[in-house]
Amino acid sequence: MDVLDPIMGILPTLWNGTSKRIDIIRHLQENLTSLRQTRDELEDISKDVRSRVEHAEQQYRKHTNQVEGWLERVQLKLQEVQNILLKGEQEIQKKCLGSCCPRNCYSSYKLGKEVIKGTKAVNDLINKGKEFKSSDDISEKLPSPPVDEISVKKTVGMDSILNEVWRCLDDHKVSVIGIYGIGGVGKTTLLKKLNNKFINERREFDVVIWVTVSKEVNLDGIQEVIRHKLQIPYETWDKKTDEHSRATEICRSLSRKKFVLLLDDLWERIDLPDMGVPDVSCHQNGSKIVFTTRSEHVCHSMDAAVKKFEVKCLSFEKSFELFRQCVTEDV
Repeated sequence: MDVLDPIMGILPTLWNGTSKRIDIIRHLQENLTSLRQTRDELEDISKDVRSRVEHAEQQYRKHTNQVEGWLERVQLKLQEVQNILLKGEQEIQKKCLGSCCPRNCYSSYKLGKEVIKGTKAVNDLINKGKEFKSSDDISEKLPSPPVDEISVKKTVGMDSILNEVWRCLDDHKVSVIGIYGIGGVGKTTLLKKLNNKFINERREFDVVIWVTVSKEVNLDGIQEVIRHKLQIPYETWDKKTDEHSRATEICRSLSRKKFVLLLDDLWERIDLPDMGVPDVSCHQNGSKIVFTTRSEHVCHSMDAAVKKFEVKCLSFEKSFELFRQCVTEDV
């Protein structure tokens, strides 16, 4: 009896291991069905996530690396599962004696373990995919381009003054530039051309901000335009309940950048600190402010007396050239 005790102790362990192997072989077809169902669910979730990604891209958002990695793993796993299911169908067809006894028990056992492992892996991917519910879960906002291109018509006679203003951007002694002239002479067009020139010739500026001021100054509106360009989160901005606190937030952001602020159509002096714009004359990184106005007096009041440019009416020759462009030769 003493000799049999060790053997009797081992038997339950052997039986448990054998029983599990038999169950894996016996339930192969059920497990294949379960794998097929989870595969279908994963495909549906994957399609939903891809639709959200496409929608996010249309909203100028970039999907996260986490989502991209998940989609890649899904594709690999779906291909792997397809191979397992194909082998499973072949294994089922090889069974003899009805549907109970496989011809090769080891082969069925090995395949059964693959099926179970594959089902678990698919379920893990399903659970992860269910986390990608909203656009914030799958994407992030693309950084704003440093310069927004502005549509501008073809011009005549502006290249000379445009080049003069452009050269001032390299002059560290010049921080504020005023462009003045009578209404309709082309100041806004000149400023637009200056803005677009930064697209190909950035001069290492971090951001170029265009703001239309107009006669009735709307400080809230101006601050909102600057906030949007600087991509200050709305959640942060919404907590700032007054113009002063919002100006502080803008100043904090601008102080870390080399920026160009283009202010179009000033009718009177505007207090830049009220907007949140730091004093560029003290901002040693080369930031610039360029504005247009109808009044030379505004140039002086904005401390742009040293560098101001008058946009004058075209000469007769340039005017006639512009006239011919507008009416065409046929007319």
